[in-house]
Amino acid sequence: MGLGVGVASNRRLSGVPLAESLQAFARWMIWAAVLLTMTTPRVAVGTVHVTAGDLLGVAAGICWLVSWVVSPSKPMDLRAAIWPSLILAIGAASAASSQEPRAAIVGLAELAILWVLPAMAVPNLLSTQVRVAWFLICVSVGSLIAGSANIIQALGTGTLNGGLPQVWGPVQYFQGYFQAVGLVIAASHFLGAITARRAAASLMWCLACLVNAGALLLTQTRGAWLAAIAAVIVLGILWRPGVLVGAIGVVSAAALAFWSADWASIVRERVQSIFSLEAGLSGFESSLGRLGLMVTAWRMFIAHPLLGIGLKNFPIAMPQYAPPGMPLAYEMGPDRILTAVEGPHSTYLALLSEVGVFGLVGLVCWEAGAMWRLFREGRGDPSLEGGSRRNAAVLLAAATVVVVYNFFFEMTQTGMLVFVSVLALGYRARQQQHPT
Repeated sequence: MGLGVGVASNRRLSGVPLAESLQAFARWMIWAAVLLTMTTPRVAVGTVHVTAGDLLGVAAGICWLVSWVVSPSKPMDLRAAIWPSLILAIGAASAASSQEPRAAIVGLAELAILWVLPAMAVPNLLSTQVRVAWFLICVSVGSLIAGSANIIQALGTGTLNGGLPQVWGPVQYFQGYFQAVGLVIAASHFLGAITARRAAASLMWCLACLVNAGALLLTQTRGAWLAAIAAVIVLGILWRPGVLVGAIGVVSAAALAFWSADWASIVRERVQSIFSLEAGLSGFESSLGRLGLMVTAWRMFIAHPLLGIGLKNFPIAMPQYAPPGMPLAYEMGPDRILTAVEGPHSTYLALLSEVGVFGLVGLVCWEAGAMWRLFREGRGDPSLEGGSRRNAAVLLAAATVVVVYNFFFEMTQTGMLVFVSVLALGYRARQQQHPT
């Protein structure tokens, strides 16, 4: 009996280093996946389009699960996965009544892999402030690589018809939102370097701000512009009011200097189209199409308020609910590629129409819970050291970008590891500082 106990004890002891090695490996894969998600295009794998970051992120999640199986005594924090799991359960219930059950099954698989798995793994893998800081650095590096490539492409293209060219980059319509996240990270480091009187670091992060802002402008994505404004306001209010004052000053100076320039005409039209449905303005067709999709999604919700029409069933059911004469495909992007409608261009509307009211409530609660916890961490605990407060403030600003993004595009697709990780990190348990 004593020998059996000794063997079991040795197995447990040998499992701990293996589990720690697996977690360390998974952590590095998460950091690399974030970088790849922001810099590589989606490729077709059968009927699904994925990024290299998605594949590496899934591998990291599986590696973390294996580490827990090897050492089940290690603590596991699953709070970030509660709301995504609820949405997944509701989606499973709606699959039975969907028009195309196979599409609903694909949607369930995507939610499980792209939402639930990262929401479980990320808060446990990035459990310290140092690891969170490295996550933000990876996001910043990814935004700088993509932003620099887009600016170089724009310089090579030159102005089109007297206006700025539209450049999306490898991640397409996500690009502007990724640049917005990179901008708030760079702004926080820039102000930190100025406060510490580090000239070299101040110059470096100032250049990072300019690259992100320039690439963000080139995307000509109105939702991303609004997301960046909202994120900077949140960052300034929560952490450094100087961010807000400085941003207002820079934007005002830039507007006075360049607003009347010929090359800024397209920017003026895009800004005006946010507040007006005047025909002829750049973005008018997009705004009109979004209104049609909103009406379509609302009609689907009215017809199926509790469980929706089923995940991934929006394009299948769209001809039944769309206003008469509404097109089923739109020209998108700088190359004006005719793209079939796959969703209502809003995560909120997508869940409302496909999963019902409880799916929408689940997403809103997931976002609100993450933002409230980050607000409390960054504002409500004065004893926290500066790095912790900055991480919380930057994550809250990034979560603001996610919230705005969900009004304009869908997060129920591949390439969303950065946004899902931001929300998941809001639920990370507060711990004392540990070595990496």
